[in-house]
Amino acid sequence: MYGYSHPDSSFNNRWCRIKAYLMYICGYTFFHSFLLQAIYRICRIIHPIQTKCQHFSSYIIVSFGQWIFSALELLPSLLIGDMEYLHNDYHCQVAPSSMRGSLTVCVLGFLFPFIIIVCSYVYTIYYVRQHNPTIVIIKRRKSMRRDMIILKRILIILTLLTSSAAPHAFFPVAYRILGSLPT
Repeated sequence: MYGYSHPDSSFNNRWCRIKAYLMYICGYTFFHSFLLQAIYRICRIIHPIQTKCQHFSSYIIVSFGQWIFSALELLPSLLIGDMEYLHNDYHCQVAPSSMRGSLTVCVLGFLFPFIIIVCSYVYTIYYVRQHNPTIVIIKRRKSMRRDMIILKRILIILTLLTSSAAPHAFFPVAYRILGSLPT
């Protein structure tokens, strides 16, 4: 709002880029949290008896680790200047016209976690279907059914996440083909 009411003011400074960097770290961490959930599910279904890695302290360490990993993944984009001030929008972000910046954000922040998530869930479903007749313990069977319901819900969420990340992949390609961004 401030940029629209004061169009002569410029926000093209280091603080603007740092805010964009922090915003993208939050987005990366959001996708990495789904990746951690997928890894948790696959470990819980395939190795239900081994509780060595199921301590609360290990979850806290992994949570902090995903924030640090997200920050390190994005640091090159901040340092080489992929995050820039957009004069028409009055904020900093990876410019939709920047092929390198947009593809970096898409591939590192979304595509890699998404592929690992999908592979984890496909393998989990494959494992459950292959081992379902041999599962004798009713309690474990109920647990696996519950996990399968959760997996279906997560796949729906992944579909929605895909639609949220699609513009970052679409806009640079459209910019290269059309010479300007679609309005």
